Amino acid sequence: MKAARAFAAGTENALFLYGPPAVGKTHLLHSIEHELRSRRPEANVVRMAAEELIGRMLHAYRYDTEPSFQELLNTIDVLLLDHVLFDARMQRTNEALVLQLCTMVDRGTHVAVAASAPPKDATRIAATFRIVEIGAKTGVSHLSS
Repeated sequence: MKAARAFAAGTENALFLYGPPAVGKTHLLHSIEHELRSRRPEANVVRMAAEELIGRMLHAYRYDTEPSFQELLNTIDVLLLDHVLFDARMQRTNEALVLQLCTMVDRGTHVAVAASAPPKDATRIAATFRIVEIGAKTGVSHLSS
């Protein structure tokens, strides 16, 4: 997949992958991580589930520790965020997550996201990220193919 290769090579700095379960999104993030670690061993590459990032973000808001949370995010060169779910019941949380990811990209962090669907209002994502739908016909086995 050209977009994933471009992201791993550093020519794309924001990639949003979405598609149904079991089409290879997580596998593709692992391949990107492997490629990045071999190309840029000095880079701080962080792969995590969206649930973990959202939990840390909500904790920072709730306990007024946003500055230390932002300092932590500022140390990340590349964020690979997996299992993003845009649940209609969590609209404010979704909006906060999208804002956080776009802010990270704006300040130079490379961000790749894997989700089962794009957010309901994808305007901000579309303005910042290259959006790629992955389906049964476009599933990916690894970067070198």
